[in-house]
Amino acid sequence: MTAGYMNISNVSDESVVINGLDCSPLIVEMHDVTTNSDGVMKMGKLSSFILSPNETINFEPGGKHIMAWGLTDNQSEDLSCKLLLQDKKPIDFKFSIKSRG
Repeated sequence: MTAGYMNISNVSDESVVINGLDCSPLIVEMHDVTTNSDGVMKMGKLSSFILSPNETINFEPGGKHIMAWGLTDNQSEDLSCKLLLQDKKPIDFKFSIKSRG
């Protein structure tokens, strides 16, 4: 299991719905960390979210992030993915792969 972080910016004049990622052959999910009124943190799958016009959302430790399964013995420096949007074409992008060491 591997975590991924990124920033997503909407530079358009309309809201977009982000429905997930495709980083085949890896299995990837968007997750979010929330804290309840008792201060207990919980991580859960994020099925989609809305990105408003001119908004940037940061995927970072302790908040929204990507979880990926299957990235073992990887020899590449990057991972090709698609950002899946509702009612729009997917957007191609790459994650830089860095060692945890």
